Amino acid sequence: MVAVSELIGRSIVRAAFPSPFVAVKINLRILAGVGLALAAANLPGGGLAAKTALPPRFEVASEREARLLAGPQAVAVVGTGSMRPYIPASADPRKIVAFAATEPTPYDELKKGELVLYRWKGGLVVHQIVARQGENWISSGLGNAHYDAVHVTRQTYERRVVRVYVIRP
Repeated sequence: MVAVSELIGRSIVRAAFPSPFVAVKINLRILAGVGLALAAANLPGGGLAAKTALPPRFEVASEREARLLAGPQAVAVVGTGSMRPYIPASADPRKIVAFAATEPTPYDELKKGELVLYRWKGGLVVHQIVARQGENWISSGLGNAHYDAVHVTRQTYERRVVRVYVIRP
């Protein structure tokens, strides 16, 4: 395994890759996107994001590629703008702009700053959990000026987001 580290502002992003070739390719092509998201999360007035490392963000050429790379528990993400700049907005907020790779993680093991998938109004939402309030989590989109109106609870929580594949326009 090859470890890649990059200092971005005051945040350190680390990722392990199976070979030096993959590490170089990822480092040159993708970590810049992660840095942009981390830098934006730390900007004053840049949303209510918790100041922690986000899951790796990869840019891909097509929806098909994004779905394949995200794996069997992939979730389509539409471009509403609530997660910008990490997940881009679209002129049509119903358009799929990314796929999130998720994994089942026990609710009690969630940590502040992680991206989660939760149910709301018959749909699924990918947002960051930013603070605990009793047994529940307060969440927000990275680009939102306000916290979400509902909390993430044991009943609404689905999975943790571990990678995001953004489709290049």
